[in-house]
Amino acid sequence: SPFNISPPKDYEKWNNLIFCLMTHFIERYGLKTVRSWLFCVWNEPDTSENMFGFKNDSDFYRLYKETFSVVKGIHKGLRFGSPSLLVSYNLNQQWCSNFILWCKHNDCIPDFMNIHYYDNDFSKDSISQHRPAHPAHSRLNRDENSFTKSLSQIKILFDDLGIGDIPVYLTEWNLTVSHRNLLNDTCFKSCYLTKNLLENYDKLDSFGYWVLTDWIEETQPSKEEFHGGLGLLTQNGIKKPHYYAFKFLNKLGDRLIEQGEGYFITKSYGKIQILLYNYEHFNHLFASGESFDMTFTERYTPFSQLGKMEISLELTDIPIKVCTVREQIINQSSGSAFDEWVRMGAQPLHKDEINYLKQISVPKLYVRKETIVNGVLPILVSLMPLEVRLIEVYF
Repeated sequence: SPFNISPPKDYEKWNNLIFCLMTHFIERYGLKTVRSWLFCVWNEPDTSENMFGFKNDSDFYRLYKETFSVVKGIHKGLRFGSPSLLVSYNLNQQWCSNFILWCKHNDCIPDFMNIHYYDNDFSKDSISQHRPAHPAHSRLNRDENSFTKSLSQIKILFDDLGIGDIPVYLTEWNLTVSHRNLLNDTCFKSCYLTKNLLENYDKLDSFGYWVLTDWIEETQPSKEEFHGGLGLLTQNGIKKPHYYAFKFLNKLGDRLIEQGEGYFITKSYGKIQILLYNYEHFNHLFASGESFDMTFTERYTPFSQLGKMEISLELTDIPIKVCTVREQIINQSSGSAFDEWVRMGAQPLHKDEINYLKQISVPKLYVRKETIVNGVLPILVSLMPLEVRLIEVYF
């Protein structure tokens, strides 16, 4: 059925609904707790009207102002933000500019900005060289730094609009809006997320991955377990490579030592964490929406190089003579349920095979002792294509 994108028929009833909802939250959970929550109204009103946008921007402005006023009327300390806004460096952000200027003029500036990002190429002039444009959900940005550029661009815009000091939360983020992009199940996805998070870790106040599981009401369920869904988990709860990538990221320390292309080094009490990744971007043909030689089981054909990456690092001023080194590895040989499924024969999965995949599709783990010479520990690593590796040094 189509989306309901019409404004309320009766704002008195709408405002009463919002008032009752907010007071219920406060009565049940307490004002202190509810003040820690983030509230907003509507999803991506800056997109076309056949998606989530109203036919008239003023209709949305009224919905926002009415809802904002009810929430703030209950308690000024309740946090009410912008609607979620779709950002991309190749999209015009005029809607966002107009909205913020209107809010400033009408004394309802949001307490935070709520943004979404997908690496699809949504630009209207993006077309194949030989045929009409593919749908936006099948086109991806050719620029491997598009995420970084988009965040930098939106931060500049917010500064120019005079709201650069309020928090910015990325509440939806994924490679694509498509629930059927076959790269979503592969090691590429873990490497893509690792690269982009580490290169932009300090630019936003949160990064919210969309979505937890392939079992989601946005699309019809698939009969295939590895159908290219957006989740960290498959429909039957099998963990994908990027599930483990987030586990790796969660182990990083609170002090950054150094970062560069393919590496990120942090420190916490008693240990050093090194996160390594061998990223390659998909080719331009795949980005345009074509997948000529990709098949359901051969999903790495969009990557033309697929070469190993040699990394040499030195940790200095290590205060002990012997340390413990713990390595965990995600690549096509370990931690990738899709690749394990292909090696199993790529047949439909039954309960026993699902449970088997859950058990064996985990990152490779190595633990060893290393001798420290003159306070120096060399780290020499050869990363497989699209590999993510976490090295923890305990001392």
